[in-house]
Amino acid sequence: MLKRYFLPLSIYFIALFSLSNSVSARVYTGLEVFLKNYTKLVAGKRVGLITNQTGVDTNFNSTIDLLKRDSRVNLVALFAPEHGVRGDVRAGVEFSADIDAKTKLPIYSL
Repeated sequence: MLKRYFLPLSIYFIALFSLSNSVSARVYTGLEVFLKNYTKLVAGKRVGLITNQTGVDTNFNSTIDLLKRDSRVNLVALFAPEHGVRGDVRAGVEFSADIDAKTKLPIYSL
């Protein structure tokens, strides 16, 4: 009797596995969702960004550069943890306020 039910169950699992592999879902980063739907929340405001080198979109474009280029966002300051906003500060090295070479925005050390 076990053999009688084994074949239909195995076909079911193969079909389920095939369907799950053929369906792909796009995952959006918070940055992408913000730029698409929520920039109105910062309209007319000065924006400061806490970020580091891992702040990127799905194409590895820097959050800093994307926000700076977007005319709907008035990015005015950057706040950096230990390794700086671009990841160019060695671990354990303290740094004081600086200017981002690419955007000319002030960087404040956290």
